[in-house]
Amino acid sequence: MAEKKSSKSHLPATGLQRASPLLAVVFALLALWLGWGGVQQWRDTRMADGLQQAREGTVATIGEALATQAGQLTQRLASPAVQAALRAGDIATVQKAIGDGWKDAAPVQVLSAGLEAAYVDPSNFGFSKLALLEAAQNEGKAIARVVREGKQSQLGLAATAQDHVVYVGLPLTILTDTFDSSAISDQAYLALRQGGYTVREIGDSGLAGEAEALS
Repeated sequence: MAEKKSSKSHLPATGLQRASPLLAVVFALLALWLGWGGVQQWRDTRMADGLQQAREGTVATIGEALATQAGQLTQRLASPAVQAALRAGDIATVQKAIGDGWKDAAPVQVLSAGLEAAYVDPSNFGFSKLALLEAAQNEGKAIARVVREGKQSQLGLAATAQDHVVYVGLPLTILTDTFDSSAISDQAYLALRQGGYTVREIGDSGLAGEAEALS
């Protein structure tokens, strides 16, 4: 009887010894899984933080660029030469004085406050440009927005000037060069938008829907 008891007492130990290698593998796999989950979480957090920093930096830089260009239009309109030409109704001089020395600026347009030339054929004139001119009149200050000029987009500036409205078109690269240099992961997404219009996007466009929540 003693021998039988002794034999039975060794069975659990033998079973445990046989199971030990398997348990070791299970514990090792569990440790690897937990470790990988931690690495993934760290990577996701780091990518999210990087995207947030890129977004905030891009917003600040583009906002500064818009304010700089709008401020330049305001300064040029306030110059004695432009004001004198406006009072004299010398539109050609106004256009030349505003555009002179303004790098990459398209020919300056000066329209009467009634915007009759724009309303005659708004689709040909450009609905987004017309909306910008109207906004400048309503707000009474220089405004910068992305507008469509034919099939191309550009940065448009508009401001009131006595009984006229002035429009200046600038290259969109003033905004997009800064945006394109934003450092984000290929697995992230960043877009430059104006209303429902996507001006520029970088990264994984498949994430556009999710990015809407952070717009």
